[in-house]
Amino acid sequence: MHHTENDTIIAEHIVIEGEIVGSAGIVVEGRVKGKIAMAGRIDIAESGQVDATIEAPEVHVAGQVTGNIIAVDRIQMESTCRMIGNAKAKRILIADGAYFAGNVEMGSN
Repeated sequence: MHHTENDTIIAEHIVIEGEIVGSAGIVVEGRVKGKIAMAGRIDIAESGQVDATIEAPEVHVAGQVTGNIIAVDRIQMESTCRMIGNAKAKRILIADGAYFAGNVEMGSN
């Protein structure tokens, strides 16, 4: 999992309901329900469970997402990813073994 010292980490046993907005990146190891909109990268760890709309330049998913992801640049779904929702980005990478149910829209935004 890639993150920098400026990233906010939502630990594995934390549950957040509502809207998370910020200018840095975020790593979700716990649960988030609502909306996440960040100016930096969003990482959903393997333990992460997100039931939200996600907006960021880049989104990396190793955990579970129920909701739509809109990324300016790239969405990457790892083999452990389980996503139900629509994905929109310039580039979308889906690893072998990932579960994805939804629509994909690729190209310039």
